[in-house]
Amino acid sequence: MDLKEKYVWFDIDYKKFALIAIYPQDKQNAVIILRNRDKENEPYPWCVEYKGGGRYFKTADEMFAYCDYRGWKLEL
Repeated sequence: MDLKEKYVWFDIDYKKFALIAIYPQDKQNAVIILRNRDKENEPYPWCVEYKGGGRYFKTADEMFAYCDYRGWKLEL
């Protein structure tokens, strides 16, 4: 089973979002990094999903700083 099959349990609009990375945190949960494909017209193109909740960010640096603050492991 690949990471997408195991951890992405919600429907992602792949026309709107690109799936950038999946970082497992435990056997059931993963941090999922998405980016809006319409970078020019979307003020918050970066998204991080975890346990069904999402947060949006203007830059990748802001998003990764938030992940660091939460203590998430962002390595495979």
